[in-house]
Amino acid sequence: MKIKLQTKTNIDFSKANKESANDIIFENVIRPVMRKSKSMLENAFSREVDIRGNKYEKLSKEYQKYKNEFAPGKPIMVAGGTLLNSIKLSTNKKDVKGSVFSDANNQEYLDHLTGNAKRHLPQRKWFFTKSEERDMFETEDMMKKEFDIAIDNFSKKFASHLVGSFRNLGEEIKIK
Repeated sequence: MKIKLQTKTNIDFSKANKESANDIIFENVIRPVMRKSKSMLENAFSREVDIRGNKYEKLSKEYQKYKNEFAPGKPIMVAGGTLLNSIKLSTNKKDVKGSVFSDANNQEYLDHLTGNAKRHLPQRKWFFTKSEERDMFETEDMMKKEFDIAIDNFSKKFASHLVGSFRNLGEEIKIK
């Protein structure tokens, strides 16, 4: 005697439509990653390290003298406040995207990203470069940990929106 039993699963995607998926992505991935990115910039400025946590090159004697007159006791990158205040976080829930950027257009700030030997400006890397943006979620000293946490949170939240039900779609009994 052979008995064959067939059971299938139905998953109802009515709660997990495109709009709710976009909301979950925005709230659990985009927004937390953007906030962490802005936080990394602010911490880098206050600790006098670059975006990856490496110490800045020491200030030249002239630059140190200028800094001590202009903003004694403050980290060089926040001394004037202009650069720090130029860092903005922008999110767009409708388009499911976000960005962290600087609206500063001072050439000195831009020159510090790569360094400028002609002007004797050392590199003070305070932002990710285009090439780093491609792998920023895959390297430990950038945002891999934060991204992994965000993706895990997204997965759990999305799974909670799937409604599953088991039902017997058919039985076949054969006797031989």
